[in-house]
Amino acid sequence: MITVEVERTSDPDQMQAVYLEKLSDELSHRGLEAWLMAPPGRRPSLYVVNPAARALEENVSRYEAQFGALPEDPVPNADPKVGFIQ
Repeated sequence: MITVEVERTSDPDQMQAVYLEKLSDELSHRGLEAWLMAPPGRRPSLYVVNPAARALEENVSRYEAQFGALPEDPVPNADPKVGFIQ
């Protein structure tokens, strides 16, 4: 469980960025890589990567280079609960 406390500000995007920065630090301490993404005019977000999962990304890239792009999800409106603990 991760608990993050931030100071309230009048700007919700700034408050969210502070929260995400603190979350990024906590995730980094737990072995993940995290970057705060705050493009102008958009809400801030956190990009998180599990370094241990990079091999999967590389395998998919090699597969697509050899055999072509993987098809998109055939059932885009499928039940989102499948495969997730809710």
